[in-house]
Amino acid sequence: MNAVVISAISATISLTTLLWQLFLFRLSGARVLVELRPVVIDGTGLVVTGPPKKWINPPPFGDNVEKPSVDLVRIRVINVGRGPVTVSNIAIDRGRSRRWKRLRSTVRPIPLGSSVIQDAVTDEAVRIEPGAFVSIYFDAWPVVENLRRRGQTNIKLRASADLAGRRPRLSPRKHVIVIDREQQSIRAYKAMSALDRAFQAVWRILVREGDNHANRLSWVWHLIEGPLKRGDSLKSIQQILEQKDPKNFSSHLLAFVAHDAYHNAYRIRD
Repeated sequence: MNAVVISAISATISLTTLLWQLFLFRLSGARVLVELRPVVIDGTGLVVTGPPKKWINPPPFGDNVEKPSVDLVRIRVINVGRGPVTVSNIAIDRGRSRRWKRLRSTVRPIPLGSSVIQDAVTDEAVRIEPGAFVSIYFDAWPVVENLRRRGQTNIKLRASADLAGRRPRLSPRKHVIVIDREQQSIRAYKAMSALDRAFQAVWRILVREGDNHANRLSWVWHLIEGPLKRGDSLKSIQQILEQKDPKNFSSHLLAFVAHDAYHNAYRIRD
Protein backbone atom coordinates (compact mmCIF):
# COMPACT_ATOMS: atom_id res chain seq x y z
CA MET A 1 0.00 0.00 0.00
CA ASN A 2 2.83 2.38 0.89
CA ALA A 3 4.49 1.62 -2.43
CA VAL A 4 1.29 2.61 -4.29
CA VAL A 5 1.08 5.90 -2.40
CA ILE A 6 4.74 6.68 -3.04
CA SER A 7 4.32 5.86 -6.73
CA ALA A 8 1.26 8.13 -6.98
CA ILE A 9 3.09 10.98 -5.27
CA SER A 10 6.10 10.52 -7.57
CA ALA A 11 3.88 10.51 -10.64
CA THR A 12 2.13 13.69 -9.45
CA ILE A 13 5.46 15.45 -8.84
CA SER A 14 6.76 14.36 -12.25
CA LEU A 15 3.61 15.58 -13.99
CA THR A 16 3.72 18.90 -12.13
CA THR A 17 7.38 19.36 -13.06
CA LEU A 18 6.62 18.61 -16.70
CA LEU A 19 3.73 21.10 -16.79
CA TRP A 20 5.90 23.74 -15.13
CA GLN A 21 8.65 23.23 -17.70
CA LEU A 22 6.13 23.56 -20.50
CA PHE A 23 4.82 26.77 -18.93
CA LEU A 24 8.36 28.19 -18.66
CA PHE A 25 9.09 27.16 -22.25
CA ARG A 26 6.01 29.05 -23.43
CA LEU A 27 7.02 32.14 -21.49
CA SER A 28 10.53 32.03 -22.94
CA GLY A 29 9.23 32.68 -26.48
CA ALA A 30 7.91 35.87 -28.02
CA ARG A 31 4.52 36.64 -26.50
CA VAL A 32 2.54 39.80 -27.13
CA LEU A 33 -0.98 41.05 -26.58
CA VAL A 34 -2.57 43.20 -29.29
CA GLU A 35 -5.26 45.65 -28.21
CA LEU A 36 -7.55 47.80 -30.37
CA ARG A 37 -9.43 50.74 -28.87
CA PRO A 38 -11.47 53.59 -30.40
CA VAL A 39 -10.10 57.07 -29.71
CA VAL A 40 -11.30 60.62 -30.33
CA ILE A 41 -9.14 63.76 -30.56
CA ASP A 42 -10.30 67.37 -30.63
CA GLY A 43 -8.71 70.57 -31.87
CA THR A 44 -6.77 71.18 -28.65
CA GLY A 45 -5.10 67.78 -28.81
CA LEU A 46 -7.24 66.29 -26.04
CA VAL A 47 -7.47 62.51 -26.51
CA VAL A 48 -10.32 60.42 -25.09
CA THR A 49 -10.06 56.62 -25.28
CA GLY A 50 -13.24 54.60 -25.62
CA PRO A 51 -14.06 51.09 -24.41
CA PRO A 52 -13.21 47.92 -26.30
CA LYS A 53 -15.82 46.72 -28.78
CA LYS A 54 -18.58 49.10 -29.84
CA TRP A 55 -18.55 52.61 -28.34
CA ILE A 56 -22.25 52.85 -27.51
CA ASN A 57 -22.45 55.43 -24.73
CA PRO A 58 -20.53 58.65 -24.05
CA PRO A 59 -18.10 58.50 -21.12
CA PRO A 60 -19.63 59.58 -17.79
CA PHE A 61 -17.27 62.56 -17.55
CA GLY A 62 -18.09 63.73 -21.09
CA ASP A 63 -15.94 63.81 -24.18
CA ASN A 64 -16.34 67.39 -25.39
CA VAL A 65 -19.12 66.34 -27.75
CA GLU A 66 -19.91 70.00 -28.43
CA LYS A 67 -16.47 70.44 -29.99
CA PRO A 68 -15.63 69.10 -33.45
CA SER A 69 -13.45 66.04 -33.21
CA VAL A 70 -11.84 63.24 -35.24
CA ASP A 71 -12.27 59.48 -34.85
CA LEU A 72 -9.08 57.46 -34.48
CA VAL A 73 -8.12 53.97 -33.42
CA ARG A 74 -5.27 53.08 -31.09
CA ILE A 75 -3.42 49.80 -31.51
CA ARG A 76 -1.34 48.89 -28.47
CA VAL A 77 1.10 45.97 -28.54
CA ILE A 78 2.20 44.72 -25.09
CA ASN A 79 5.17 42.41 -24.55
CA VAL A 80 4.06 39.83 -21.97
CA GLY A 81 7.00 37.51 -22.57
CA ARG A 82 10.31 37.23 -20.75
CA GLY A 83 12.51 38.61 -23.51
CA PRO A 84 12.51 41.54 -25.95
CA VAL A 85 10.54 41.16 -29.15
CA THR A 86 10.47 42.99 -32.49
CA VAL A 87 7.04 43.66 -33.94
CA SER A 88 6.32 44.91 -37.46
CA ASN A 89 3.37 45.79 -39.68
CA ILE A 90 1.09 46.98 -36.89
CA ALA A 91 -2.11 47.49 -38.87
CA ILE A 92 -5.91 47.44 -38.97
CA ASP A 93 -7.30 43.99 -39.78
CA ARG A 94 -10.36 44.09 -42.05
CA GLY A 95 -11.20 40.39 -41.87
CA ARG A 96 -10.78 37.54 -44.31
CA SER A 97 -10.31 38.19 -48.00
CA ARG A 98 -13.41 37.61 -50.09
CA ARG A 99 -11.39 35.81 -52.77
CA TRP A 100 -8.88 33.94 -50.60
CA LYS A 101 -10.74 32.82 -47.49
CA ARG A 102 -7.59 31.71 -45.66
CA LEU A 103 -5.91 35.08 -46.07
CA ARG A 104 -6.68 38.11 -43.96
CA SER A 105 -6.80 41.66 -45.29
CA THR A 106 -4.95 44.40 -43.41
CA VAL A 107 -4.47 48.11 -44.04
CA ARG A 108 -1.87 50.42 -42.53
CA PRO A 109 -2.76 54.11 -42.98
CA ILE A 110 -0.10 56.73 -42.32
CA PRO A 111 0.30 56.65 -38.52
CA LEU A 112 0.03 59.82 -36.48
CA GLY A 113 3.29 61.05 -34.98
CA SER A 114 4.24 62.29 -31.54
CA SER A 115 3.59 65.88 -32.66
CA VAL A 116 -0.12 64.99 -32.68
CA ILE A 117 -0.31 62.47 -29.80
CA GLN A 118 2.53 62.34 -27.31
CA ASP A 119 3.00 58.57 -26.92
CA ALA A 120 2.47 57.69 -30.60
CA VAL A 121 5.06 55.74 -32.58
CA THR A 122 5.33 55.61 -36.36
CA ASP A 123 8.08 53.07 -37.06
CA GLU A 124 7.36 50.11 -39.32
CA ALA A 125 9.25 47.77 -36.96
CA VAL A 126 9.46 48.33 -33.19
CA ARG A 127 11.50 46.57 -30.51
CA ILE A 128 9.56 46.09 -27.26
CA GLU A 129 11.22 45.21 -23.98
CA PRO A 130 9.58 42.77 -21.51
CA GLY A 131 6.64 44.40 -19.75
CA ALA A 132 6.67 47.42 -22.08
CA PHE A 133 4.26 48.44 -24.83
CA VAL A 134 3.99 50.66 -27.88
CA SER A 135 0.95 52.58 -29.13
CA ILE A 136 0.20 53.51 -32.71
CA TYR A 137 -2.70 55.73 -33.82
CA PHE A 138 -4.50 55.75 -37.16
CA ASP A 139 -7.15 58.02 -38.68
CA ALA A 140 -9.81 55.33 -38.91
CA TRP A 141 -12.81 56.86 -40.65
CA PRO A 142 -11.33 57.00 -44.18
CA VAL A 143 -10.78 53.23 -43.85
CA VAL A 144 -14.45 52.78 -42.94
CA GLU A 145 -15.62 54.91 -45.88
CA ASN A 146 -13.38 52.96 -48.25
CA LEU A 147 -14.89 49.66 -47.09
CA ARG A 148 -18.39 51.08 -47.52
CA ARG A 149 -17.62 52.11 -51.08
CA ARG A 150 -16.62 48.51 -51.71
CA GLY A 151 -20.04 47.31 -50.61
CA GLN A 152 -19.46 46.35 -46.98
CA THR A 153 -22.24 47.42 -44.62
CA ASN A 154 -21.59 46.18 -41.08
CA ILE A 155 -17.85 46.61 -40.68
CA LYS A 156 -15.73 44.78 -38.12
CA LEU A 157 -12.25 46.02 -37.29
CA ARG A 158 -9.49 44.23 -35.42
CA ALA A 159 -5.80 44.92 -34.94
CA SER A 160 -2.90 42.90 -36.28
CA ALA A 161 0.85 42.76 -35.59
CA ASP A 162 3.55 40.58 -37.14
CA LEU A 163 6.26 38.73 -35.21
CA ALA A 164 9.26 37.32 -37.05
CA GLY A 165 8.76 33.67 -37.90
CA ARG A 166 5.26 33.52 -36.44
CA ARG A 167 1.70 34.02 -37.55
CA PRO A 168 0.31 37.56 -37.12
CA ARG A 169 -1.17 38.28 -33.72
CA LEU A 170 -4.73 39.62 -33.69
CA SER A 171 -6.61 41.59 -31.08
CA PRO A 172 -9.23 39.49 -29.22
CA ARG A 173 -12.32 38.61 -31.19
CA LYS A 174 -14.50 39.71 -28.25
CA HIS A 175 -13.07 43.24 -28.56
CA VAL A 176 -13.77 43.73 -32.27
CA ILE A 177 -14.99 47.24 -33.16
CA VAL A 178 -18.33 46.94 -34.95
CA ILE A 179 -19.53 49.83 -37.12
CA ASP A 180 -23.11 49.53 -38.33
CA ARG A 181 -24.36 50.79 -41.65
CA GLU A 182 -26.11 53.85 -40.20
CA GLN A 183 -23.23 54.99 -38.02
CA GLN A 184 -21.63 58.34 -38.85
CA SER A 185 -18.77 57.90 -36.40
CA ILE A 186 -16.87 55.17 -34.58
CA ARG A 187 -18.84 56.47 -31.60
CA ALA A 188 -22.23 54.87 -32.19
CA TYR A 189 -23.97 57.58 -30.16
CA LYS A 190 -22.46 60.47 -32.15
CA ALA A 191 -24.35 62.16 -35.00
CA MET A 192 -21.86 64.06 -37.14
CA SER A 193 -22.83 67.56 -38.23
CA ALA A 194 -21.65 69.44 -41.31
CA LEU A 195 -19.35 71.45 -39.04
CA ASP A 196 -17.81 68.23 -37.73
CA ARG A 197 -17.05 67.09 -41.27
CA ALA A 198 -15.50 70.43 -42.17
CA PHE A 199 -13.28 70.33 -39.08
CA GLN A 200 -12.14 66.79 -39.92
CA ALA A 201 -11.23 67.83 -43.45
CA VAL A 202 -9.11 70.74 -42.14
CA TRP A 203 -7.54 68.50 -39.49
CA ARG A 204 -6.45 65.94 -42.09
CA ILE A 205 -4.64 68.63 -44.06
CA LEU A 206 -2.91 70.25 -41.10
CA VAL A 207 -1.96 67.02 -39.35
CA ARG A 208 0.83 66.61 -41.89
CA GLU A 209 2.41 69.97 -41.16
CA GLY A 210 4.60 69.11 -38.15
CA ASP A 211 5.27 70.10 -34.58
CA ASN A 212 2.93 73.13 -34.25
CA HIS A 213 -0.10 71.19 -35.46
CA ALA A 214 -2.38 71.84 -32.44
CA ASN A 215 -1.67 75.58 -32.26
CA ARG A 216 -2.04 76.09 -35.98
CA LEU A 217 -5.19 73.98 -36.14
CA SER A 218 -6.93 76.07 -33.46
CA TRP A 219 -5.98 79.30 -35.24
CA VAL A 220 -7.01 78.15 -38.74
CA TRP A 221 -10.26 76.64 -37.52
CA HIS A 222 -11.11 79.88 -35.73
CA LEU A 223 -10.78 81.70 -39.07
CA ILE A 224 -12.87 79.16 -40.97
CA GLU A 225 -15.62 78.25 -38.50
CA GLY A 226 -17.40 81.63 -38.42
CA PRO A 227 -17.62 82.11 -42.21
CA LEU A 228 -18.92 78.56 -42.62
CA LYS A 229 -21.70 79.16 -40.11
CA ARG A 230 -22.60 82.43 -41.84
CA GLY A 231 -22.79 80.70 -45.20
CA ASP A 232 -19.91 82.64 -46.78
CA SER A 233 -18.74 81.61 -50.22
CA LEU A 234 -15.61 79.60 -50.95
CA LYS A 235 -13.91 82.67 -52.42
CA SER A 236 -14.65 84.69 -49.30
CA ILE A 237 -13.09 82.06 -47.04
CA GLN A 238 -10.04 81.87 -49.30
CA GLN A 239 -9.59 85.64 -49.08
CA ILE A 240 -9.80 85.56 -45.27
CA LEU A 241 -7.07 82.92 -45.04
CA GLU A 242 -4.87 84.74 -47.57
CA GLN A 243 -5.14 88.01 -45.66
CA LYS A 244 -4.34 86.43 -42.28
CA ASP A 245 -1.57 84.14 -43.53
CA PRO A 246 -0.31 85.31 -46.95
CA LYS A 247 2.83 83.13 -46.85
CA ASN A 248 0.90 79.89 -46.45
CA PHE A 249 0.41 78.24 -49.82
CA SER A 250 -2.19 75.79 -48.47
CA SER A 251 -4.83 78.49 -47.85
CA HIS A 252 -6.76 77.69 -51.01
CA LEU A 253 -6.72 73.96 -50.26
CA LEU A 254 -7.85 74.47 -46.65
CA ALA A 255 -10.69 76.71 -47.72
CA PHE A 256 -11.77 74.30 -50.43
CA VAL A 257 -11.83 71.13 -48.30
CA ALA A 258 -13.63 72.90 -45.44
CA HIS A 259 -16.26 74.46 -47.71
CA ASP A 260 -16.78 71.24 -49.67
CA ALA A 261 -17.08 69.05 -46.57
CA TYR A 262 -19.50 71.50 -44.93
CA HIS A 263 -21.86 71.64 -47.89
CA ASN A 264 -21.48 67.98 -48.92
CA ALA A 265 -21.23 66.41 -45.48
CA TYR A 266 -23.17 63.28 -46.30
CA ARG A 267 -22.29 62.85 -49.94
CA ILE A 268 -20.25 59.65 -49.34
CA ARG A 269 -22.87 58.04 -47.13
CA ASP A 270 -25.69 58.73 -49.58
